[in-house]
Amino acid sequence: MTMRTYHITGDLPYYVISCGACGDAFSCYDDSCYQRDTLANRAVLAGWSVEPHRCPGCGTGTQRQLAAAYSA
Repeated sequence: MTMRTYHITGDLPYYVISCGACGDAFSCYDDSCYQRDTLANRAVLAGWSVEPHRCPGCGTGTQRQLAAAYSA
């Protein structure tokens, strides 16, 4: 997972996690994005892996298999 920090003027910083392979962003619709550790824990609970920084699809190879099937 790649974690980026964004700042909105007059607001708290918020964090975004994205897959290191495909760039897909982890989405959660609560205030978890304002706390780095909480957001990372939510991503892990949703099936994201910390090592080697992958979303559930890339971690299992599913997206790579689908891409290979479509390009063949």
